[in-house]
Order: sequence, then structure tokens, then C-alpha cells
Amino acid sequence: MNVLSSLFQRLRIAQKIILVFVAFVILPMVAAGGGLLEYVQAEAYRQTVDHMKNVASAVRASLSNYSADLVITASTLADDAQLRQTLRQDDSLAMNQLLMERRRSMGLGSVTLIDRAGHPVATGGDPFVVSISESLVDDGWQGQTRSLLDLGRPVLFVAVAPIRRSGEVTHLLRLTRRLPESWVDDLRALSGAEISLIRSGRRVETSLLTPVGERSVQTESFVPGPSLETPFYRHQLFGQNYYVRYEPLDFLTGDDTTQLEVAVPSFQVTTITDSLRRSLWLMVVVGLAFGSLGAWVLYRYLAIPLEAFRQAAAEIAAGDLDKRVAVNRRDELGELEQAFNEMTHHLQRSRKKLLEINRNLEALVAARTDELAAVLRSACDAIITLDSGSRITSLNPAAEQLLDCGAAHALHRPVDRIWSYARGNKGAASAGDLVSAQRMLVTKSGHHVPVSVSRSPLRDQSGHQLGEVLIMRDVTREYEIDRMKTEFVSLVSHELRSPLSSIRGYAELLLEGYTDCSLPQIQQWLQVIIRNTDRLVALTDDILDIRQIESGRLSLTLSSIELPPLIESVVASMRPLLSAKGQSLDWKGGDGLPPVQADRDRLLQVLTNLASNAYKYTPAGGHIFIRTWTVTALEEGQQISSQFPSRVNLPSVLVGVSDNGVGISEEDQKKLFTRFFRAYHPATREVKGTGLGLAISKLIIEMHCGGIWVESCLNEGSTFFFTLPLATPDRS
Repeated sequence: MNVLSSLFQRLRIAQKIILVFVAFVILPMVAAGGGLLEYVQAEAYRQTVDHMKNVASAVRASLSNYSADLVITASTLADDAQLRQTLRQDDSLAMNQLLMERRRSMGLGSVTLIDRAGHPVATGGDPFVVSISESLVDDGWQGQTRSLLDLGRPVLFVAVAPIRRSGEVTHLLRLTRRLPESWVDDLRALSGAEISLIRSGRRVETSLLTPVGERSVQTESFVPGPSLETPFYRHQLFGQNYYVRYEPLDFLTGDDTTQLEVAVPSFQVTTITDSLRRSLWLMVVVGLAFGSLGAWVLYRYLAIPLEAFRQAAAEIAAGDLDKRVAVNRRDELGELEQAFNEMTHHLQRSRKKLLEINRNLEALVAARTDELAAVLRSACDAIITLDSGSRITSLNPAAEQLLDCGAAHALHRPVDRIWSYARGNKGAASAGDLVSAQRMLVTKSGHHVPVSVSRSPLRDQSGHQLGEVLIMRDVTREYEIDRMKTEFVSLVSHELRSPLSSIRGYAELLLEGYTDCSLPQIQQWLQVIIRNTDRLVALTDDILDIRQIESGRLSLTLSSIELPPLIESVVASMRPLLSAKGQSLDWKGGDGLPPVQADRDRLLQVLTNLASNAYKYTPAGGHIFIRTWTVTALEEGQQISSQFPSRVNLPSVLVGVSDNGVGISEEDQKKLFTRFFRAYHPATREVKGTGLGLAISKLIIEMHCGGIWVESCLNEGSTFFFTLPLATPDRS
């Protein structure tokens, strides 16, 4: 009750008046009308059920009469003296004529005489092919005369009568009579219901018409016989609603799939209820009209002034302190008007004072905010503030660039949704509330960025922690320098230790003066010293080449170069190594190849490096191929290599060095042309190298305005491609 009272008090005055009128006048009227409607509808349904029962009984009686009449006709014909005499004479022609006369005179569809073997002896015309129930035939041979309804096309009554001779049944008479074509239409005209005979889910005789005026032979759905709980069903037949009753016809047909369908249009039932419903709605509308009139009168006298006060209060609350109320009354509402307007005047004066104070404060805050914003925008480090829930509240442009994430996407989102830290980070150092650490930052897009992170709490004047401040600095350059230093020291230490150890060992042998050693032995030692010295010189040359190319001090001596002789020289120099390892090197494509614009020595360096790598990373017995093509269009290049770059100057010469060696993984292919990187594979871990050859080759090819790339599949082999511009008069 308290809840209802509270809800009632929140309603407006006019709403309360309407609510009372509806509760005590309209609702009782609707309840009484609803009860009356329910009673009338139940009575209409009861009458419909009784009507369908009566119609079904009449139809069953009509069919039973047709069946009984055919049984009488069959018995009469079986006892016909002339038929028996003709049968004794065994004259089939006379029997056929006699049966035909009887068929016409008795209004039968067909008459057939059947012997003990089941063969027709004579017939009086049999236009309908009818299947006879075995039970009907058995009863005939036992001396019984019976009739069944055959729901075929057309609908027939079939009767069997025995013919006795000397007290023994010797023949059977089979008679058929068609159900009159107007039978269902006559019943429909008498009962006002649609009549259908159904067999195995299909209407074989019906008064129902389809929308195009044809007889319907297909049922909407097969429904079993009626029960006491559900005396009828409601179906929609051809767009019209019907109340339908089903009753079995197996007592006439001997088939439990046959049914009688009686359908009554639903509008006959709903006519009375629709009329009562319209009357009820009319009563409700009239009641609402009178209630609305009374509410309007009270609304004009009381609710309109109160609504004026409410609107004025709402506008004042929204900030319009110039609003005043004018109801022009001399009663209590007039006194309320005067007090309300005085209150508004005092609020207006207080607001002016507050606005002046607020403007001064805003100017001061804006100046300080601009200074702080300028500092944050100018800062090179990423500065991010978090609230107590670790959600981002602000970030400067440097932070947006570092996180690879715009402010609109990052603000008010948890910090772990924007980035995360990779494993293996350096430990943190703390000093009071300040915590510093080296971290590997993983942005939302998946990029790894090494950063130096400083984290400190953000507190208010009372010392309460509001959140945190993160300051991050990108240390990618320092990280790369440290990594390159470590890799360089490790590589150089390893590459220098092996040849220097060999040189030192053999030099000591020579220094100790082993006189008993033969000259060939001493020459072999000197050759080892020379080979290791060459390795040191090659390492030094590679490092110097990298330095010269990156500093821009390396210049190319460009000229028109015939590529086939250059490739032949590389192949010839590699023959001894290939033969020792049981490998083969083959190259094709030299015929008609145009000259290229290149530095001969540097181009020879690139070809030698690629062929040497193929030799090193291909097992014994493997194959190496060198191919050349002239590419004049981008589509031609992409047909040869799916990774053919789109920015290569065309026409160009394309060179491919392939092998069937160990191959390169997709992850290693991304770092293959970086300095000091060597792809790892268990089968080639003993192969010597500095990791500078491909990096130098890439820089040399790019200096020639060409491109270099690799296509490889692990454990299947690799193909290194590079392009060179053609030698033309306008290129120098």
C-alpha cells in the first residue's frame, strides 16, 4: 500500500482524476463486458460443436443408407431366377447381356460374376477398376452379403452377394454403385458446412473449393479422430478459418485411414462475439469521453497554474534566472506567485557575484593549464597519467607516437589493453616512490620497443593517491647499439680466434725449426697460414666495406658489363669446391642477354657471395642453378617471382641463384640482410661466416638502383634474386 500511495502522489492532478474515473467506472464496465463476451463465446462454441456432431451423424447415416440399399440390390440380383437359369445353361454371351440389362435397370456402376477361382465369368459392363477387400470376398464365399465404401476416384459402394446351387456357394456377384456427384453439395446446402471424405491424407470427395474454384484434393494437415477433450480443431483452409471435426469411416470402408471431415466457417461463431465486442468498446469510449471532460474542467482551474510554476522552476534550474510567473490570481496561488518571483530575484543577484569570481578563477587556471600543456607537448619523453583503476587519463604526443595509438583510442581504457611488457626485462630500481626499469614494450599492434620506464604515484594535497605518472623513453637506438656491439665483439672474437690460433701454431712449429720435416710438409703449413690470413683479410675487408658504404665514401665505377662472362668466371672459380663436395652448378639464360650498367668488381663480389652461400648451405650431392631473365614489365617479373618488387626500374636484368639446400625459415628471412645475422640450421652449424656477406650484397645492389630478395622454404632450398638496370646511353 505504501508503494501504491507513493506512486499515486507522483501523478499530476489531471492524471489522478482520470485514474480514479478509470478505476471505478471504466474498469468495472470492461470487466462486466468481458464476462458477458466470454459467456456468449462459450455458448457459440457449444452450439458449433453440437452442429458439427449432428452434421457428421447425418453424413454417416446417409452413407449407411447408400450401403444398405446396395446390399438389398445385391441380394435381389443374386436371387434372380433368370440369372440362375442362365447360369445353369452355362451361356456366357446370354449372361453378359442379362447382367448388362440388370446394371442399367438397377442403376449400378458395374456387375461382375466371379467363379470359385476368382476369375470373372461374365460382366455387365465394368467401367471402374475396383480392388475388392479380401474380407469382403471371404464373407461372400461364407454366404454373407456385404457392402463397403471404396474411397477411390470416383467414390464407389462395392457389394458382394453369394449365388448358391444345391445349398453351396458356387459364384459371387460383385456390384458397384457410384456415390452421386451432387451428394456433398446437397449436404453442404442443407447443413451450411463443408463435407469431405478423406483417405490416407487426401480428400477424395469434398465440397471445398480452392481460390481458383477447383475441388481441393489435398488436406492441409492430417488430424486423427476427435477426442472428448478436443471436440474440434481450428484450421485455415485456403485463406479462410474453419472449425473442423474428424470422424472415422472404417465401419463403412474397412480402412482405418479413411475419415469424414466436417468444416464450419469460423465467422459463423465470431459474429455474435464481434457484435458484443463492438458494443463494449463503444461503452468504454463514451466513458473515457465523459472522464476526459471532467478532467479538462479541473485542469483549467487548478492544474494550469501549477504547470506554470513547474515550468518556471525548471527553466530557473536550467539557468534562466530572468524567468517570472504570472497567474493573476488573488487566492493562495497568487501569494505563491509573489514569493516565487522574489526568490528568483535574490538568486539572480547571487549568481552575478558568483560569475565574476568564476571568471577570475578560470583565467588563472587557463594560464597554468596552457603552460603545463606546452611543457607536455614539447617533452621528448612519453608522459602518461593513470587513475586509481590503471586507466589512461592523459598522454602527450610523444606517448601517442611511442604506443602507436591515438589519444581517442587510448583515453579511459585500461593500460594493459594498450600495451604489455615482454618477458626477459631488466630489473627495476626504486628510490622512494619512484620506480625505474628497463622494459621491452609490446604495443597493441604487436611492435616491440625497448623503453626506459619511470613510475611514480600521483597524489593530491592531502597525500591521497589519485593514480600514477608514467614517463617512458624510447631506447631503441641504445638497445641496437648494445646488441650490435655484443654481436660484433662475439663474432670478431670467434672469427679471429680460429685463424690466429692456426697461424700461431704453425708459426711456432716453423720457429722451433723442425729440420726433420720435409719441404712439402713445411709448404702445407705455410698454405694453412696463408688461408687463415686470407680469412682475416676477408673479415677486415667486409667490415671496411660496410663502413665505407654506410658513410657514403664507397664509389662505384659503372660501365656496360656483359653478364654471361662474369657468371662464367664465378662458375669456373667454384668448380674445384663443388667437385670436392659432389655438387653441380648449372646456369642458363645467357643467350641474347643485354648488357647491364654496373661496377664489375662489386657485381663479381655479389655473385661470388651468393654462389658461395649456395655451396655452403647445400649438402653434398646437391644442385645449384643460376638463371637470368630480361624483364620489361612488372607482370613478367611477378610471373618469375611472386615477391618481385614494384619499384624496380624497368627494363632490368633479373638474376636468380637457386639451390636445393637446407632452406631458410620465414622468421629468419625477415632478418637475413641485417649485419652479423646468420640463419641457424642444425645441418650447417659448422659453416664458417661473418654474417656480413648478404648485408654488403644488399647495399651494393641498392647502390646500383636494383633490388635483392629471397624466396625460400625450410628443408627444400632457397632462391636469391637481384635486379640490375640495363646499360643505356642516358645512364652514367
